[in-house]
Amino acid sequence: DNLAHRQTGDTRSQLRFLEQLDRLEKRRKEEEERETLLRIAKSRSNREDPELLRLKQKAKEMQQLELAQTQQRDANLTALAAIGPRKKRPLESQGYGSGNEVENVFTLTASPGACCGFG
Repeated sequence: DNLAHRQTGDTRSQLRFLEQLDRLEKRRKEEEERETLLRIAKSRSNREDPELLRLKQKAKEMQQLELAQTQQRDANLTALAAIGPRKKRPLESQGYGSGNEVENVFTLTASPGACCGFG
């Protein structure tokens, strides 16, 4: 009926869909909690309710964490912009540690008795 939701027999697709639903639900709950905390932080209650004070402190910590994350993300983007695009080295110039060491190994073969002068 609904084109957005169709039944599938592919287990991986089903798992990805369920994981995506879980992520969306988690994000929605986190956003609701964030909004609630922000509302509480902005409220001007005169009474000194310990639970309200604890929630205000949690909201303040959350805002500080978000600010720190934003600053860190901005700093990372600035650093990446200053460094420039990443360049991949060609396979030939990777040198030692590239797994090409086997090419430099050679094998000695001798005929039976060639060693020690017999034969």
